[in-house]
Amino acid sequence: IIRNTNFMIADCIIWQKKSALPNNVSKNKLTRIIEFVFVICRKDEFKTFNANKKITSYSSKGQAYYENIFNFIEAPNNDGSCKLNKATYSSELCEKLLNIYANENSIVYDSFMGTGTTAVACKKLGLHWIGSEISKNQCIFAENRLAKIEAVQE
Repeated sequence: IIRNTNFMIADCIIWQKKSALPNNVSKNKLTRIIEFVFVICRKDEFKTFNANKKITSYSSKGQAYYENIFNFIEAPNNDGSCKLNKATYSSELCEKLLNIYANENSIVYDSFMGTGTTAVACKKLGLHWIGSEISKNQCIFAENRLAKIEAVQE
């Protein structure tokens, strides 16, 4: 529940995971293979909020037509198991979302950095990022994970 009415949902995306987890543990719920991703922006910035969609053509009256970027993304569940955080998500999903919404000069803030998935995606895409995390062990894990990414990029 968002109680601050200065924000609004700008977009809704369906993420289809590669496998359904947890699998078959409920007698009254379907096995979930998708999750919803809500893109939120400030209400006063909604009209200037943009996805990175390219113009494909113009009508005879000058109306711009944009490429289709569908609100359905397929990506792995996560980047592999981690003993520190069982609720990790996919850096591939994060990269796809950043390609859609982040601008070249964006600074991406991850307020629950965990094991550094968003930072990994930003590093791969050359974006600036800031993260915060209260778990010292997860910070150390994220630092080591990012160092491996840097080593591969060099």
